[in-house]
Amino acid sequence: MICFDPRLCLFMLGTVLMMFAVPSAPAADDVDQNVPTFTGHDYFVRTVKFSADGKRIVSAGEDKTIRIWDAEKGGQPVMVLKGHKWGVYAVALSKDGARLVSCSMDETIKMWDVNKGGKAMLTLTGHSRPVFSVAISDDGKKIVSGSMDESVKIWDAEKGGRALRTFQAHTTSVYGVDISADGKTAVSCGYDQTIKIWDTEKGRQPIATLTGHDAPVHAVAMTSNGKYIASGDRNGVIKLWNAESGEQALVSIRAHSEPVHAIAISDDGKTIVTGSQDKTVKVWHVSQVDQPTHTWRDHRLSVLGVDLSKDGKRVVSGSMDRSVRVWLVD
Repeated sequence: MICFDPRLCLFMLGTVLMMFAVPSAPAADDVDQNVPTFTGHDYFVRTVKFSADGKRIVSAGEDKTIRIWDAEKGGQPVMVLKGHKWGVYAVALSKDGARLVSCSMDETIKMWDVNKGGKAMLTLTGHSRPVFSVAISDDGKKIVSGSMDESVKIWDAEKGGRALRTFQAHTTSVYGVDISADGKTAVSCGYDQTIKIWDTEKGRQPIATLTGHDAPVHAVAMTSNGKYIASGDRNGVIKLWNAESGEQALVSIRAHSEPVHAIAISDDGKTIVTGSQDKTVKVWHVSQVDQPTHTWRDHRLSVLGVDLSKDGKRVVSGSMDRSVRVWLVD
């Protein structure tokens, strides 16, 4: 692959250097035996998701694979999906777990039929740079993606996967996106330190632009009803926003000593989970912002992906140490 874009060249160089820096997965003696661990990825894990019923975990990363795990039993993955030519950056599941979407450095988005052995249903093309983030509506009919090409795209997952809308969203790379359960509202965040809220059905301009971060915003998550948004930035700061009012952040926390790479939020907007370059996974409650309710330090390298189960009782994390772990929330 020949690289002519300086931003892409730097990103690729950083990715390659991190690959060679990754040590072997932790030996059994190094792992807390009370914490389920899922190993099998050959390179670092960039993204993790629970299915809505909590029975499955999906992970993906630089080894170009997407792995589906039994969340209760662990062990070997129940399914391994292959098809991307480069590392996979994000995954998302429809509410019924039947449709899975993924995005990659290969500039594509793929949709997979989980009920048919992980058969690739669609490959969506249209972004001109690596696609960093993807999300899907509960009914699996609408997909949102964000890319290094500075755009956010809304896709029809049913009619041939055509792009319904393209927003020239940010002045530089789009790092994160999410979508409401009904597919009517999307959110994006970027290197330009802003968060933007979009109407997926009409208009060309964002409904609101949220400002207040003093560093590139690496991660964003929205409650299923579209009311609250959580975001995390390169300075280790996380914020909670009221998406309906678009006003100043409701909560701002210096959550980590290093960049926040991943964030998740409960449906009621009261619990936030973060993963950071400082190798920790933390759980925050908006009524107690002075310190996290839980901090887990077992990962050996940066945490790149986190998710919270719908019942709020479990957290899953993925790391550069190649492992996927599940944590119990008291």
